[in-house]
Amino acid sequence: MTIAERQAREAYDRQNPWRHVSTFTPDMWGMICELRINHYGAAVDQGHRRFFNDGNDWYQIEPPEKLRSWSPIIEWRPTGTRLSEHRQRSVIRRAEYGTHEYHGGRLYRKPKQYKLYWRADD
Repeated sequence: MTIAERQAREAYDRQNPWRHVSTFTPDMWGMICELRINHYGAAVDQGHRRFFNDGNDWYQIEPPEKLRSWSPIIEWRPTGTRLSEHRQRSVIRRAEYGTHEYHGGRLYRKPKQYKLYWRADD
């Protein structure tokens, strides 16, 4: 890590300090955050993964995944942006049902691409 990268990271840490999870209020729902969890007594950052809270649970944005209840969150810090309502619903739905197509409760997998190698492309 170069000196400039370290100074940029320290400036980012000063602008966005880590906050205790008890300071998260309902007006912050939908805000994109970074999280720290307690891993056997040591605080562990979640790297470049981004999360948001919908009021009940924490969701990872990409790939969509619900954060497990047994991973205790100890600190969070906002990134300064908020997910729109339809994007939040999309992430929650893909986290709960997967990324395949569902219609009327039935799963319709997308067909695999089939290429006729012995024919020229049209």
